[in-house]
Amino acid sequence: VDPADVIDEASKITQSDIKDFADSFLKDISLICTAMGNVRKDHAIRYSRIIRDKLVEKGSLITNEDRRSLTEDMGLFKLPPGPSHVIRRRMENPEAETSAIIVGFQIGLAESTGSDSEKPPYTVYALTELLGLMLGPTCFDYLRTKKQLGYSASCFRFERFDVTHFIFHVQGSREGAGPHVMNQEINNLIAQQQETFRHLAGTPEGLEKFNGAKETLKERIFVFGKHRSLKERAVDFMNQIFSSKTDFDIIEKKIAAVEAITVEEFGRFYEEYIAGETRRTFSSQVYGASHAIIPDTVEEGEILIEAIEAYKVGLTELF
Repeated sequence: VDPADVIDEASKITQSDIKDFADSFLKDISLICTAMGNVRKDHAIRYSRIIRDKLVEKGSLITNEDRRSLTEDMGLFKLPPGPSHVIRRRMENPEAETSAIIVGFQIGLAESTGSDSEKPPYTVYALTELLGLMLGPTCFDYLRTKKQLGYSASCFRFERFDVTHFIFHVQGSREGAGPHVMNQEINNLIAQQQETFRHLAGTPEGLEKFNGAKETLKERIFVFGKHRSLKERAVDFMNQIFSSKTDFDIIEKKIAAVEAITVEEFGRFYEEYIAGETRRTFSSQVYGASHAIIPDTVEEGEILIEAIEAYKVGLTELF
C-alpha cells in the first residue's frame, strides 16, 4: 500500500464517517467476553450479559451507571453540606517525619452545567479549572512562602469517578506546623480570597486578571486537545468511540463553557462550593513523626470522623 494513498484517504475522513463506523462496528461485531482475576462466577455472568445487551441488542456503549452496577461500586456519595469532615491518621512508617493534608471540596460532574441548567455543558469543569488558575499562585505564596507550612503547597482541580473536586494540598515536616495548623491556614486563605473574589468586578485589575485567566484556560484546552499528527487524531477518535460518554466535540464544548462564564458567576461559584455554608468538604490529615495528633480536637464547623465505614452507611445521595 502506498503511504501517500493512505494519508490522502485519512485526510478525507470526517467525524460523521467515524460515527457511522462506530455504529456499524458496535452492531456487527462478534463478542467474546473473558473475565479474569478475583471475580465471582455470578459477577462474571452478569458482566457478560450487560455487555451483550449493550453492544449486540442495543448497539450502545457502556455507561458509568453500568460500570457501577458491574463492579458494585456505587460511585461517590455526596457529603452533607456545611461542616468539614475531618479524618486523621498516623503514618504507618514511624520513622517518616513528613505530614500532609488534603482539604477537598466536592463540586459535581465534570460535564455538568452546574446549578444553572441554561449554561453550556462542562461549566463545572470550566469554573473549577478557572479557580485553579486564579487561586494557584496565591495559594503557593501564602501557604508555602509566607506561612512556611511545608515544601509543597498547591491547589487544583481533581476528578474521581467523573466527579470534580477542588483540592488544597500541603506537605511538610516543620516543627509546630502539623496538619492541624495546615488546616487552619487553608481555611484562612479561603476566607481571605472570599473577599477578593467578591470584588473582582469592581476594579480594572480584578477584571483584567479574570479575563486573562479565561484566555489562558481556553488556550490550554485548545493546545492539550490539538492533534499533532494523524496518529494522535486516530487514537483520540478510537478513545471516543470506546468511551462510556462519547463526545467528539469536547474541546469546542469546554472552550464555549469558559467563554460563557462571567465574573459574577465565578464569584457565586466560589461562595457556593468553596467558602459558603452549602459547600461539601473534607479534611484528610496524615501525621508524620514530626507532629502529634491532638485527640478529639476540632475547630468550629468541623466534624471528626473516626469510624469511616460506619459513617458512610448514613450517606445515601450519589452524584
